[in-house]
Amino acid sequence: MADQATLTEQHRQAQLTIRAQALRDFAAVWPIWTGDEESFRAFVTAVVVLVRAYRQISAAAAAAYFDEFRLAASVEGSAVPALAAAIDEAQVIASLFVTGRDGIRKALAAGKSASEARATVFVRTSGAVTRHVVNGGRQTLIDSVQNDPEALGWARITDGDPCYFCLTLASRGAVYKTEQTASFEAHDHCGCTVIPVYKGTEIPGLAKWREIYNAAQNAAEADGTLMPGENSTAARLRAVRHHLELI
Repeated sequence: MADQATLTEQHRQAQLTIRAQALRDFAAVWPIWTGDEESFRAFVTAVVVLVRAYRQISAAAAAAYFDEFRLAASVEGSAVPALAAAIDEAQVIASLFVTGRDGIRKALAAGKSASEARATVFVRTSGAVTRHVVNGGRQTLIDSVQNDPEALGWARITDGDPCYFCLTLASRGAVYKTEQTASFEAHDHCGCTVIPVYKGTEIPGLAKWREIYNAAQNAAEADGTLMPGENSTAARLRAVRHHLELI
């Protein structure tokens, strides 16, 4: 049986594959929207069906990973994976209106041509769609951890080149069950996933992300961008963003 780190990377790649498949099908239904309100609503209906289907696939993959990971971690007792709840269709529809219909209007108002506006909106809308899809797997793992008496918590797993936002969250390590841990903060196009944390679990990449985060905070304090002691979350995120731009 594969070890915990290998299983975690395999799961991350599996979720990226599911995301890619969802994006492929999203591109296939994109032409339904021809620019008018009626076709947009037909497009929204098709996308909701797509997201619902792929969210279930993402959740099922996460449930299988949870079982395999628990075995690899030699955890005592048993725990049944908790599949993520059914999709909130209103959230998906709201995302499509904001990134799609409203996005087109804003792009055209900013002076972009119709083709440029549609290209921009396709990217933004696809990011929202795939976030809703992969959230199925993320939420399955978080809910499964919450229901597992042997689990300490969960941690964020990212790739080798995360954005400043994901790096900051990943640098925090394990999010324990006694904290407010019911949801996973993900931006559109985010490829991060979740690793369950048990006694003895090593979190891949944690040391590297903490080193970069701490270096960013120290550099910001040195140049006066941050003050010693308490700083806002936004200020600390800006410090990480600036540091990544320099390295």
